Amino acid sequence: MFKQNENDLSGMKVLIVDDTPANIDLLGHILKNQGLSISVALRAKLAQEIIEKDKPDLILLDILMPEMDGYQFCEILKSNDQTKDIPVIFLTALSDSENVVKGFQVGAIDYITKPFKEEEVICRANSQLKLKKTQNELAKKQKELAQSEKLHRSIVEKVPELIFQLDPDRNIIFANHAFSRLGFEPD
Repeated sequence: MFKQNENDLSGMKVLIVDDTPANIDLLGHILKNQGLSISVALRAKLAQEIIEKDKPDLILLDILMPEMDGYQFCEILKSNDQTKDIPVIFLTALSDSENVVKGFQVGAIDYITKPFKEEEVICRANSQLKLKKTQNELAKKQKELAQSEKLHRSIVEKVPELIFQLDPDRNIIFANHAFSRLGFEPD
C-alpha cells in the first residue's frame, strides 16, 4: 500500500461527490487508508447540505452527474464566500483539452482521470490538502499577529513616556501620542 505523510494530514476532511457507488467505494478506501475523514454525496444537492454542516478541506467532484453537472456545482461553490476557498479536484473520464480547460475556468484546481490509479489519487489529494493546511495555518497566524499588534499598539499608545522608532537614517518612523506634549503630532 502506498502511503504518503499519513500523520501530516490525518483527520483532514474530503468530500467525494460522485453518482457511481463503485467510484465512491474505491476513492473512499484509498483516502481512508491515508487517515483522512471521508464524506460522500451521490449528487450536488446532497453535497451542498454536507458542506453547510461540515466544511471539507477538499472536494473530489465528478463532472458527469444527474440534476447538476460538476461544472455547474463548482461554479456555485466558487461564487460563494463560504466555499470559494475549498479546493476542487474533478473526477472524470473526459480528459480532452476542452473539458480540462473548462474545469479550470470554473475553478477546479486539478483533475483525476478514470480509471483511478491509487498513487495518483493519493499524490493529487495530498498535494492539495498540504496546500490547504498551510493556507489555514497562515490565516491563523495572520489573525494572531493582527491581535498581537492591536494589543501592543494599545499598550504603546497608553504609555505616558515617549516611545519612538527610528529607521537606519535616524528618521522617526513611529511615535506614540506622548510626542504631542512636545508640540509634535505623532503622525
